[in-house]
Amino acid sequence: MTQKVNKIYFRADGDKNIGLGHVIRSLALAEMLREHYECHFLTTSNLHFLKDQILDICQSLTELPNQESHEKEAIYIQEKYLGTGAIIVLDGYHFTTNYQQILRSNNNTLIAIDDIHHIHFIADIIINHSGVVKEADYRVAPYTQFCLGTQYALLRKPFRELKPTIRSISEQKNVFLCFGGADPQNHTLSTIKQLQNHSTFNQYFVVLGGAYAHRPTLEAYIVSNKLPVQLLTNLNAKEMVAYMKKAQIAITPPSSISYEYLSVGGYLYLVQIADNQKSIKQFLIEKQLAFDFNDFGKTSTKALTTALKNQQLYFDGRQAKRFLKIIHATQVQLNTVAAKDCQQIYDWANHPSVRQQSFNTSPIPFESHQKWFESKLKDANCHFYIGRLNDIPFGTIRFDIKNNKATISYSIAEQFRGQGLGTLLLKLGKKKLVETGTPLNEIIGFVKKENKASQFAFLKLGYQQTIAQSIENSYKFFLEV
Repeated sequence: MTQKVNKIYFRADGDKNIGLGHVIRSLALAEMLREHYECHFLTTSNLHFLKDQILDICQSLTELPNQESHEKEAIYIQEKYLGTGAIIVLDGYHFTTNYQQILRSNNNTLIAIDDIHHIHFIADIIINHSGVVKEADYRVAPYTQFCLGTQYALLRKPFRELKPTIRSISEQKNVFLCFGGADPQNHTLSTIKQLQNHSTFNQYFVVLGGAYAHRPTLEAYIVSNKLPVQLLTNLNAKEMVAYMKKAQIAITPPSSISYEYLSVGGYLYLVQIADNQKSIKQFLIEKQLAFDFNDFGKTSTKALTTALKNQQLYFDGRQAKRFLKIIHATQVQLNTVAAKDCQQIYDWANHPSVRQQSFNTSPIPFESHQKWFESKLKDANCHFYIGRLNDIPFGTIRFDIKNNKATISYSIAEQFRGQGLGTLLLKLGKKKLVETGTPLNEIIGFVKKENKASQFAFLKLGYQQTIAQSIENSYKFFLEV
């Protein structure tokens, strides 16, 4: 069972005027992280129509009281919810630099989901899944890290799980329309009217959000024109996938919904309905993944075929692992091992999975471990660290120095594996070792040939690989310092 290590608070609003995009993409991130972090949702909006969806992902939904200013709201959140050492994700355009500063105090971690880079950010992490935005477009603090591009696409799980294959498009024409949770300008109706001038569709799958306020007008038009329209409201992600698969063509804004359709695959046409969608539209058209709706009916067969091939290149389903790794990195501490860690390290070292990957697979008697452990604490040529994620120990790394060479031994507790912590431990361990000023020429690690995870970790950090001459069935990884 995965051990949850901290709370993440998500702060986003949504209504019939601003739409639900901030809420939906915040929930997409929460869904990626909830296995490892407690997720709680904070809003000033009445999101009753999304309550069930939010609580399926987050452990709580809180409607914040109105405050006299944004800064007073930040103070309220900081004092009532965050305290010290929490994580908060902001998704919205009114979270000023001062607002961020208040929330980031008391050793809290601040994450900003952004798509217009309009202010100075002091966030620890900025997420922008547009494919054209660059780090240089932002004014940020020196410590800010970036999650940019489609490798960090804020997609919900059913879309991430789709395999990147070229979808077979039949001659039967169904069309999928979705303009978000609100569609205040009623682009849904205007688009249906325009489509009637181009082609006849067997079926229209029209998705309406909980904040859509034009349903009577839309229904009246559908009835009067006898259109084969199926109106769908507040679909969950699995239902969205099912209807997208039935449609060979989709018309959406260049937003998260467009990324979701591209994960399924098909002919996508874009209608920009907000300024913050400009960069995604530019990216999708430049990369020949989608088309401007103004070109509907004019697109060549070659361009359509190219789009289907290109779509499989951009969404690999590994976003959750990437987000988890970068967020974990803000929460990890590496401390020198102390006498109090003896039992913990013994328990890890004697775990069957650790013994299996060790060069000596036999169980270790505690008395032998204790003598060894005490000798390591006294050894000036041994640098021994324990990693903690939000004060919860998750693994150790040790460097034994001889002839200006450091030999690595490291392990990750079973419940923390598969989260990128092995690579992070190797990276932080090396940094810690170099900071000691120990004279070094080379860092070395030995890994059994069947231990693919450790091999990947070393290679990712630039270590060179060769066959170990002194240890059977193993690889040697080495890095010049």
